[in-house]
Amino acid sequence: MTALRILIFTLLFVLNCTVSAPAEDSGSPLAGVDLGKEACYQEPPHPAQACMDVAAVSASPIADVAEKRAAGPNAAATAPPPAGHGAWKWRRSTLWEKAIAVGAIGSSLYLETIDPDTPKWSSRNDFDEGVRNALRLGGDADDRRWVYNASDVIMAIMIAAPEIDAAVTLGYRDRDWDGLYETLLMDLESFTFTSFVSVLLQTQIARERPFGRNCKDGQCESEEVNRSMPSGHAAYAFTSAGLLCTHHHYQNSYGNRETEGAVCATALGVASLEGILRIVADGHYATDVLAGTAIGLFSGFLLPRLLHYWHPEAQSDAKEAGKVTRLVVAPTLLPGNGAGLACSFRF
Repeated sequence: MTALRILIFTLLFVLNCTVSAPAEDSGSPLAGVDLGKEACYQEPPHPAQACMDVAAVSASPIADVAEKRAAGPNAAATAPPPAGHGAWKWRRSTLWEKAIAVGAIGSSLYLETIDPDTPKWSSRNDFDEGVRNALRLGGDADDRRWVYNASDVIMAIMIAAPEIDAAVTLGYRDRDWDGLYETLLMDLESFTFTSFVSVLLQTQIARERPFGRNCKDGQCESEEVNRSMPSGHAAYAFTSAGLLCTHHHYQNSYGNRETEGAVCATALGVASLEGILRIVADGHYATDVLAGTAIGLFSGFLLPRLLHYWHPEAQSDAKEAGKVTRLVVAPTLLPGNGAGLACSFRF
């Protein structure tokens, strides 16, 4: 999963201060224009010098004022939000975290090549056997193979769901490329953790799958006979569900809490179905699915909070110090052939 980092779109609070006669004076180019704040100070002794000491003067301020005036007082309320308006509010992924994720991906790919020849755990218990007898699809092995393949498709869809959801809302709709980038990095961290932990435990525990007891002359219903604990499909599915729930809780992508909750509930329902299908297909025991569920819930719900959402991003130094980062100066006419300046500060 890769993405190009785009310039950060940040929302800054804008403070406009007016140095002129009252706005109702029709002789001023600023008359009738709502600049937000009342006059911060009146007729300083050297207004031009005061403004130019802190920032550059706008090349065409009167044109900006004319556009505001022509748009009318309700322009701010009706205008669509600018592209990329959703400033990232939480801790960002660091270079070290990205490097660790890359290393974990490489380790997972290596561990995937390991398939224990003999099981280290082949004993059975009443709980797993009871659930297996209740849910396992009987009949021909081809029927169970069909369910097995269906669960593969569901897992693939679930893995793609958080990325597609973020791409549609943050990318296509909002043009918030920075938010999309950070969200995809969180997804990458969670799925990488799930993959590494799951495959590591599978190869080290080497539990025989339920269908392993039916193998004859080395022929089994599926591959990786001795990698039952934990269920990787359940782990991935609940990681995806947890990410969808967590992102929608904090980012409120749809702007409606009921809709956000419906997305979360649906994702959890599909993830639960995935775990059940793994038992129906005789690919895992119930305890395998429960273990995978625990890994997925940690990766999807807790890991993004621990690394990002519980750590709001600090404000910029310029904003904390109250420094002016942008200033626009516009000349204005005063009654009685007077002149003044209108200053718009951005902090």
